[in-house]
Amino acid sequence: PSNPLEVAGSVRIDNGAGYTAYEVYRDNILYGSVGGGSNQFTLQASNSKSINLFDDSGVGLTVLDGGNVGIGTASPDAPLTVKGETLVQEAASNGNAAIRVQYGDDGNTALRDRARLMSVGYHGVLELLNSSNVLTAKVSADGVSYFNGGNVGIGCSPDTPLHVNAAGSTASTNIQAGTVATFERSQSTAGAYVAIIGATNGVS
Repeated sequence: PSNPLEVAGSVRIDNGAGYTAYEVYRDNILYGSVGGGSNQFTLQASNSKSINLFDDSGVGLTVLDGGNVGIGTASPDAPLTVKGETLVQEAASNGNAAIRVQYGDDGNTALRDRARLMSVGYHGVLELLNSSNVLTAKVSADGVSYFNGGNVGIGCSPDTPLHVNAAGSTASTNIQAGTVATFERSQSTAGAYVAIIGATNGVS
């Protein structure tokens, strides 16, 4: 053997019905323990140490003292910090995948969704809910999209249901669907105008 203890084969540590643990020390300081009890397998750090699971490249999973978890980073600054691409796949049972943002707790305030980013069938959907748990905004890649929770602004802070600020002397906003509505502001004139153009005739 090249170490003080080297075992070829399986090792079993059993403390009967009580908790069993294998403790790891360095310079007589307890770093953590591996154990089991109460139907649990535990990996526990001690003395403000972190838990690190690394591969040969040094990139893996880190659990800091206090609970922050990092994937691809050893210094997570949030309960879950992921460095790199994140993939969420649909479950075979319902065909949908989702990232859900909830508010509340498991006490007096029930957990409720506030935002959902989903894969529905073969297209993506973003849903936003208000404090009354009402769906007020939805963006679908292949379906109905709407904003029903307040004013909408493009290029500005809106003070009307739809407020478009087209900056520049030639900028314009076009809406096309059978008939075309063009909203254009020109710095060369004193005001702005709206042109409504139909398929065969129009009014401006």
